[in-house]
Amino acid sequence: MTVFGLLGAWGFAGCTRARTIELLYPTRLSALTTPDFPSHRRGISFKYQSQAINFSEWLSLLTLAFAPLIAHILVGVARPVPLRGKIPWYERVCHYNPTSIFWRYFAITDRRFRAKEWTKFDLAATNAVFWDGYRWDGSVNILMEEKKRAIGFPEGGRVPWASGSMFHTFIISLQGAQAVYIAIAHARNDIITPGHPISYVFFPLAILGLLRIPAAPWLTDEYWYEKREGPEPQQASNSIEMGDIETDDLLPPEQAPPVDNTLISTQFYPQRSWRGIVVRTAFLGALLLLLATIIVSMSLGWGPDIKTSLSLLFTSIYYLSFLVCTLSFFLAGLLQKKDDTTIIPYIETPIYKAYTLALFLLSVGYIVVTALETRRTACGLYTTAHVEWGQDAAICKAYRAF
Repeated sequence: MTVFGLLGAWGFAGCTRARTIELLYPTRLSALTTPDFPSHRRGISFKYQSQAINFSEWLSLLTLAFAPLIAHILVGVARPVPLRGKIPWYERVCHYNPTSIFWRYFAITDRRFRAKEWTKFDLAATNAVFWDGYRWDGSVNILMEEKKRAIGFPEGGRVPWASGSMFHTFIISLQGAQAVYIAIAHARNDIITPGHPISYVFFPLAILGLLRIPAAPWLTDEYWYEKREGPEPQQASNSIEMGDIETDDLLPPEQAPPVDNTLISTQFYPQRSWRGIVVRTAFLGALLLLLATIIVSMSLGWGPDIKTSLSLLFTSIYYLSFLVCTLSFFLAGLLQKKDDTTIIPYIETPIYKAYTLALFLLSVGYIVVTALETRRTACGLYTTAHVEWGQDAAICKAYRAF
């Protein structure tokens, strides 16, 4: 997606959101609207009520629905670098998991903060996602080896402020800030939630865009590496002997990076240094805060006298599952000391592949159920609240007050 495409998608979404109280949450004036909502018997119900929505409306709603998801994935997934052979399509799938994108932001931030020296060659090799013909590799070892083999790299050790990468960060950060504002207001009970439509199924996912900000100065796709000839490796190497690296015929002498025979430990501070601890604490704290916000926000929509739609149940299951799994993999990587790679270390394990497949299937179910329950109220707003619940007048009144 181009820079202008991202801007257009976000701008269109922002303009239309002002019209649709589909917002997970219709207004801030709960004191005005809450008394108007009648109580209902406890229970979860499903009702097909989207038959009155025409094709043009569906295009608008679906654009709003997928804008945060597409922006987050297309901006967050790195371009793979095959060093040998071709990359099987099924090996690429797990990189599109938002958990993998979160790990990448964390790992790049951590590597830069722990670096004692940092050049454009380190920037290129850190952002690259290497496929060695047998497995993915984002370790410090591959960085130390491949930065000597680069045939294309950024102009400096950080991304310029006036660049496409920074513009992408700005766009998805605005989406994230809007999502955080709504989530916090809802958690504080300033906003009520009668039901959200399909256009907001992935809106909370935009919050993850804020986690791109710490890594933003060092996120780039300006890296190119020459494919090697010869057989594919049969096993991973646990160490690098810098004297064996060949730099002949890779770069002109005036562009070749200086030969560095120092050990890896002399270029980076230890992972358990105060620098590494600060980064790990910050990202872990962000995950815990997101999880707490989702739990509090969703709990306000449940109660002994509240009737809940199936789409709201899917919302709770979807985001709780995603955050719990992301937190679990993140903690596992830290505790097992596998956090020195820019690729989530479990990306090739059966459990992570199963989790990715389950998340994708849950997304499909989430979209289908919410689409079927989405309806247009008499005043032109959208909601998944069932019509017999009698909430339309309060929703429209709340929107006018807003």
